[in-house]
Amino acid sequence: MRETDRHELPAGSYVELHDVDASGAAAAPAFLRLQAPAATGTPALVIAGGPFAHAAARAQAGRIAGQRTGEALRIAVFDIEEEAAPPEEAHLDELHASFDAVFVLARGQREQVECCLLRTILTRDGQDQWIACDWHDVIQIARTTHGAPVRFGWGRATGSERAALATRDAIGQAERHGPGLRAARAICIGIHAASRTIGGDEIKEVIHRIRARVWPGATIAMSISADSAMDAGAFEVDLFAFGRFDEAELAQQEAGAADAVPEPAHCPDAAWPQGDDVADPLYGAARALVLRNRRASISLVQRHLRIGYGRASRLVDSMEGDILCARDAHGNRRMLAPDQTP
Repeated sequence: MRETDRHELPAGSYVELHDVDASGAAAAPAFLRLQAPAATGTPALVIAGGPFAHAAARAQAGRIAGQRTGEALRIAVFDIEEEAAPPEEAHLDELHASFDAVFVLARGQREQVECCLLRTILTRDGQDQWIACDWHDVIQIARTTHGAPVRFGWGRATGSERAALATRDAIGQAERHGPGLRAARAICIGIHAASRTIGGDEIKEVIHRIRARVWPGATIAMSISADSAMDAGAFEVDLFAFGRFDEAELAQQEAGAADAVPEPAHCPDAAWPQGDDVADPLYGAARALVLRNRRASISLVQRHLRIGYGRASRLVDSMEGDILCARDAHGNRRMLAPDQTP
């Protein structure tokens, strides 16, 4: 986790939002500027969608996505009537051929999902996002967990138990219309409040509750932001579950769990032993990974070493003074200069 590095997005990049109706007609796209305009701009993210039941809408959305080749992340957001039959696999395959990630939602959720997705993975006007999902990690998650609809959950609460209640609701919604989070290959979490009132214990509460429901090897990316549009005292959690392990893969992982080193999902407070006389055997591999990529990214370590978020975080923390500087005022870590690295 780290503060948004806007320079990682293409100069002048923007988001395109395309709304397609049942006949396949697309309204004029809405644009969201992410940075100061440049002489020429390209979309960093293209979102297109409409009513899933209509072939013309699916085909037109696919054509829009096909026009945006290159580095743009392409996401489909379709809605379906509550009483409709489950989406046909052939129709989902059509969308996955054109898009990096696909949402199929109950009617009326499209606008909410688009809003939650944007505020979780991108910095927008009115948002003070001091910890953000790494844009490269978001692209990697979407493109390597390809093939299953993304599950979405949202929760909102106030009061002393707001973190627990909001997370519970987000998990419940994400699991209501699809396989449980246990099967997810990757999770993106957005934690939002009206001001800088999010405490460390609240962040831990969200992470622990979600980690207790997912396989320890699942990749987790997280953002934390203050959103001026929210009511004072409100706390919201956005939850996106990407990809899906099939039952055979889960059974294989569970069979080998006794020999694996990730933290157990059923015990969120479990910790790798700490102390001067105890060393994590994956430290060398994690250190080499950070040096090679020149990035102190927890999700990078987690994904490549296939370990739990907590353990990856401790591995990165333990690199302080070795190859990483201490955290700055924003909680970011930078690489030590080459002449300072042992």
